[in-house]
Amino acid sequence: MDVFSHSDFSINRHFQRSIRIDNDISKEFLEYFIFHDTGKKVLNQITNSLMNTNQCGFTLTGPYGTGKSSLALFLQALISDNVKIKKQAISKSKFNPKSNFAKIFLSKNKWFVLKMIGSKSDPIQAFAETIEQNVKQNWISKGIPPSLKTRVKPTVAGIIKSLTHLTQELSKKNYGLLIVADEMGKYLEYVSSVGSDLNLFQEIAENFSNLKLKKQGLPVFIGILHQPMEEYASNLGRSIQEDWQKVQGRFEDIPFSINSEETINLIAKAINRKKKVNTKIKNLSSAVVKHMNGSKPSSSLINTISQCHPLHPLVA
Repeated sequence: MDVFSHSDFSINRHFQRSIRIDNDISKEFLEYFIFHDTGKKVLNQITNSLMNTNQCGFTLTGPYGTGKSSLALFLQALISDNVKIKKQAISKSKFNPKSNFAKIFLSKNKWFVLKMIGSKSDPIQAFAETIEQNVKQNWISKGIPPSLKTRVKPTVAGIIKSLTHLTQELSKKNYGLLIVADEMGKYLEYVSSVGSDLNLFQEIAENFSNLKLKKQGLPVFIGILHQPMEEYASNLGRSIQEDWQKVQGRFEDIPFSINSEETINLIAKAINRKKKVNTKIKNLSSAVVKHMNGSKPSSSLINTISQCHPLHPLVA
């Protein structure tokens, strides 16, 4: 039999579909989620900034398919009100209970989460609707505070006012506010197409930092992008791009790109096989690793590349 026959292999369906951050977090998702070093470094970087600065606005920027949305969903699992989900996520993360991450996200404080899925539509209207719907449907106690009962005006000022009140009311209950904007670039594409500006996002970043500085709550914004903000304004001219770049500067931008070994590990986990990897594949994997590294091959890397079969080790 040809060692690269495909008849005994299939792709794990959990790696075939894209993740939406508004999906319900399941035991199954956490079981198959791979919390690689890059993901852990990203969460630690956010945590350290929250611990040591007044920075509250962040963007994760990286190529499609690298796991940014999955990481955002995993973060939601870590702070979930569902005890079983949270316990499973913490076990997967292996975060030290005394770590900065635990102090910020796993402490006695709880979190109220607003999930945004970007689209080529007005982000101002989308934010107004999301705030209103979540407060009405998911408020943390029986009675909604008077300051949150009023309609959210679909203006920059109206949204900032509502987010300020929301942060302050949550703080009274020992809650933080987490906003996750997945596919944020689609909002930027819309803004670019109508020749508008990024005043909303600039105001969110500045307002959140001020609220933290004044100890009026802990609001956190995480936007997920595929390229820097100014690139979405490439058709508007250099001057506008520079303005958008300044807005990007209000956020701490965290590059998100997994390394080659993490990529190989993901590929290996995605492949189901009926039979064990044979010796010929292992020897071939060993030869490839040795040639690439120019030193004694890493047994763990050899094993991982072998698990990528039926892909040829050079392709993996």
